[in-house]
Amino acid sequence: MNLDPMKSLHLFARLSAAIFCASLSQAAEFKVEAEVQKLLDLETKEPISSSLPPETPAYASVISPAPLIELFRQSEAAEAAIDVTKR
Repeated sequence: MNLDPMKSLHLFARLSAAIFCASLSQAAEFKVEAEVQKLLDLETKEPISSSLPPETPAYASVISPAPLIELFRQSEAAEAAIDVTKR
């Protein structure tokens, strides 16, 4: 699927914002709009049960979501400016 780069960025920002908001509220789940799921070919499946030892080593890098949120705001502002100029 070929999406316009601005549309891809906008969709990625919306998905990132949904994940970020869920992490702030410590929610076990988050919702992604049907439109975004379809455009990203996002597929959901039932989880498979498994068992892990009581302690599992894990490593991660923490990335600040602030730049993504700012990019999303700038994208919204740019779209609003374009709409105004089209009138």
